[in-house]
Amino acid sequence: MKILLIGAIHENHPPEGGEEFKNQLLVRFFRAHFSRCEVIDTKYWRTQPKVWIRLFVHLFLVSYDRIIISASSASTYRLLQIVYYLSRRKLSKMVYMVIGGYFPEAVTAKIYRRKFYADLFQIIVEGHYLKDELKKSALESNVSVIPNFKAIETVAFPAKMADMKEEKTKFVFLSRIAPSKGVPEIFEAVALLRQSKNLPDFSVDFYGPVEAPFQSSFFSLIGEYADCCTYKGYLDLVGKTEQSYQTLAEYHCMLFPTYWQGEGFPGVVVDAYIAGLPIIGSDWNMNSEIIEEGKTGYLIEPKSSEQLAAAMEKIILDPETLKILSKNSLQKAKAYDYRDVLTNHLLPLIKTEPL
Repeated sequence: MKILLIGAIHENHPPEGGEEFKNQLLVRFFRAHFSRCEVIDTKYWRTQPKVWIRLFVHLFLVSYDRIIISASSASTYRLLQIVYYLSRRKLSKMVYMVIGGYFPEAVTAKIYRRKFYADLFQIIVEGHYLKDELKKSALESNVSVIPNFKAIETVAFPAKMADMKEEKTKFVFLSRIAPSKGVPEIFEAVALLRQSKNLPDFSVDFYGPVEAPFQSSFFSLIGEYADCCTYKGYLDLVGKTEQSYQTLAEYHCMLFPTYWQGEGFPGVVVDAYIAGLPIIGSDWNMNSEIIEEGKTGYLIEPKSSEQLAAAMEKIILDPETLKILSKNSLQKAKAYDYRDVLTNHLLPLIKTEPL
């Protein structure tokens, strides 16, 4: 079976971001399972005309059994428009692997026109929430759900501290630092917890790029809460993964109170599970599909600093339950290993003959 993969890959280089990381895993998997896997790397398509030439040749002059598109929604839309008008029959061989959560919203709002997707062999989204959203645009029969995936290696992380009562509880936030990611609510929750008498010590460390318009406010808050909140810069979970996961495993719980409209299947949740961290996350978009209430973490209402503070207090005051949540999280991580996800879900789908 001959496969063509189109997307930003940056092959033979350390991946820059989740899209390249995911696509490099797809290349590795496809080359192990198919007789031929050709790759069109779109990373530099804006500055390298030869990418467009190769794309045209392989799309319209070479025959493939399946064409996999794993690119941003905007890039995919432009590509599908070209294929629709030049060789519409090619769409029936294409599998679009949706990245992020914006695509269904754009189709519903008619920013992206439905007709360019209706003839695709498959549209793959990362959760049932996104599939349900696509139903609003009458895209359903060719939509399948396959969760996000990572390379889950067997790494022996240091055991969590045996006696939580004798040390402070360490929370971590790892994402883009912006208001829509729930960062203001974290500081509000910290303020509420500070009012609790006899509460054991705790800290919150922030990792990630700080959104430019939010920088002044964020660093002002870091200064105001310097006794328990720290900005730690960037944690590379794409390149230097083992070292970074060891760092992540030193924490006890991840905070993820997002209410960003474009939130899809956040890979950072899988990162937390790999490191044995339960998650306090907002009940927003797909989070309830990934975070199991009372098993791998706690779900709270979006924008509720009160519920966030209450969940953090549970973690601080109940070390025995925290140990159970941590163990469950490590177990949960195994469900997102790319070899299992792609073998059990994507491979049968690709090999299925069109009706």
